[in-house]
Amino acid sequence: MFGMINREQLYSKCNSQIESAFGTPASEHLALVEVGPSASYDHIHLKGAVHLELLEIVNRSQHWFPNQAEEIVVYGENSTSTGPREALRLLHQKGFYNLYYYAGGKEDWMGAGLAMEYSLVPADHF
Repeated sequence: MFGMINREQLYSKCNSQIESAFGTPASEHLALVEVGPSASYDHIHLKGAVHLELLEIVNRSQHWFPNQAEEIVVYGENSTSTGPREALRLLHQKGFYNLYYYAGGKEDWMGAGLAMEYSLVPADHF
């Protein structure tokens, strides 16, 4: 149903995409999907990731990912997060087949000091 991907493999794929933006041919397109509380995503997430709720995957996965062959990596907060596995199951049911689970999630990525994106704090929070 889906493969596993570790931090080193994901880092390599992310770097491959960055190189393609600067003229090196990309071997693939990679979509990073965070599944979990939106407040957690809004605070910090893997660079380039989108946040999807499980209901969005059921109703709008074709909108977000029109190519069912697209490589999709799903992650959550850490290895105990259950949402990513459910999201992968739903994507598989929708016909997607190039699916990977990054079990370490944000916790593993941040622990290695890798690139994250932070949301800006609204001005009324000062």
